[in-house]
Amino acid sequence: GLQDKEFHKALGGAKGALSGLGKLAGGTIAGAFTALGGAMSTGIGMGVTHVVNAEESLRKLQASLGLTRQETEKLGNVAEDIFAKAYGESIGEVTDSVRQVQSALQTMNEESIKAVTEGAYVFRDLYGYEINETAWAVKNLTSNFEGLSETDALDILAKGFQEGADYSGELLDTIKEYAPQFSAMGLSAEQMMGILVAGAQNGAWNLDKVGDA
Repeated sequence: GLQDKEFHKALGGAKGALSGLGKLAGGTIAGAFTALGGAMSTGIGMGVTHVVNAEESLRKLQASLGLTRQETEKLGNVAEDIFAKAYGESIGEVTDSVRQVQSALQTMNEESIKAVTEGAYVFRDLYGYEINETAWAVKNLTSNFEGLSETDALDILAKGFQEGADYSGELLDTIKEYAPQFSAMGLSAEQMMGILVAGAQNGAWNLDKVGDA
């Protein structure tokens, strides 16, 4: 179904116009119908735009990832759900974000793609990282630390951000470079992040030095 926020907003205005009809008389009723028509026209226009954008985005999604029609529709539904929560500026943008996440994770698990995409939007807005950077950081964590889920990886990243591990702006790059080494030493992802946080709090001038240590 359509999830366009402006579409629903416009329809809300139409409902408001309808609710007042019973209390109006004469020429005022005509005014109410004019308002109703304008609201409905705006809502329908936004809805059509949404559908066109969504279909075009799905075509690009299918072509870029080589998906089946069924797989494309699944990811389209994921994008609709995410956009309905007010992430992204358009359904096209969100669909492209879903594409980036799926490409990094290499999974068709809808809940995982949804969680990582939403988390990536949060990290983008708060810390300035691009969607694909977060997606690949999650992939690096789940690939190197056995049994770690995508949501676990997001929680670990969030903890690192919240506790200052990104103070030099290179947390995700450090994870990419050093996750295999920490894992080879028998450390968990949580322990790795704890070391990075401690290094940041102890004044290491950059995380690369902490990783080397």
